[in-house]
Amino acid sequence: MDENLKYYLENTMVSKTVIESRLTHPITKLRYPTRLVFDVLRKYAKDFLESGIEPRFISLAGLRGVGKTTLLWQTANYIISNYKINTYFFNVNTLRNLDIDLHIALEEFQRIILKKRFNELTETIILLFDEVHDDENWSRTLKILYDEARTAFILCTGSSALLLNQTADLTRRMRIEKIYPFKFIEFIAAKSYLEKNGKMIVPIKGLSKNLKEILFYSDSSNYAYSQLKDLEINIQEYFDVIKNLNSNSFKDLLQGYIN
Repeated sequence: MDENLKYYLENTMVSKTVIESRLTHPITKLRYPTRLVFDVLRKYAKDFLESGIEPRFISLAGLRGVGKTTLLWQTANYIISNYKINTYFFNVNTLRNLDIDLHIALEEFQRIILKKRFNELTETIILLFDEVHDDENWSRTLKILYDEARTAFILCTGSSALLLNQTADLTRRMRIEKIYPFKFIEFIAAKSYLEKNGKMIVPIKGLSKNLKEILFYSDSSNYAYSQLKDLEINIQEYFDVIKNLNSNSFKDLLQGYIN
């Protein structure tokens, strides 16, 4: 057996220490704040681990640098902190650099690490795959994995273009969560969290939803105007708080967000 693969597999189990290093800013030592979609991922994990409710195969699809891997580690942290289930992480890009096929890696993982086949498992395990699209046969491999490992909760990240063009068989098995760039309020929340030692600036709860309802679903411009006037104080209070964030002008904050 390839010694590189053996070493790789022996280091797939995720520890609390590893997770902490992935969730903490190297300079400020603050944890990265969670995004809105984290609540959805946490619910998927909780539903399956407590009640066996599908989906149990989740893919995070989005642009590079949008935060997919951080969300993967935040979900892993939630699971390990609350359920203490064996969790394994596969960086598929690293496997590709070692010239190792993902299917081969999972075959050897069963033999060396689990010491049993996936279909023989009775206990729940967590399997994490980062940049899964880097393996050209990822779709077929993960379809087999899903069918065989019925006690596994599977979470993977990958390119939007490739994950959204998988086979029909995999479509029925995999729930795709599209991860978009920050909304403006997420940008401000993350920026304030990192710059104000953990203090996060957020608008009053429900403000975004109310604005969307007014702007897109009002019956008339007069009704929209009157409803917006009712929210004016809440909007202005939010802008007043953020416009001086880190001595930046509001224009600078908007430009930073666009960038």
